[in-house]
Amino acid sequence: MNLRMTCLLMVLSLGLVGCGPSGPKLYPVTGKITFDGEPVSEGNIAFVPTDGSGAAQGGSFKDGVYSVKVAQGPKRVEIYGERKSGKKETQEDGRVVELKESFIPSKYNNNSELTVTIEPESATHDFELTGKK
Repeated sequence: MNLRMTCLLMVLSLGLVGCGPSGPKLYPVTGKITFDGEPVSEGNIAFVPTDGSGAAQGGSFKDGVYSVKVAQGPKRVEIYGERKSGKKETQEDGRVVELKESFIPSKYNNNSELTVTIEPESATHDFELTGKK
């Protein structure tokens, strides 16, 4: 897992601290994430309030499918994905592991142009990402 994804997970975890019964009401949001027509094998998705209020919510996804709980309102969506790089590395304990690489363009994560509005009823938001400019 790269540093950017680790930082995202830490921010999402901190956002959940204190969000017990007194926190905002969260609604189920599900969907599919594809890149150039193929499901993104694994990664993280975050829904960030566009008005700066409250914490980001989100979580990890696998095989292009996500299911998270998110507070109501307009959100900027950040999607981080990883795939096998084809490179291998030997760990200190002698294990050989296949390395992964981040491949989703920044216009879908750090500089995301994706937005959605979360409504009180269950919602499905699919994201068809492309590497084309």
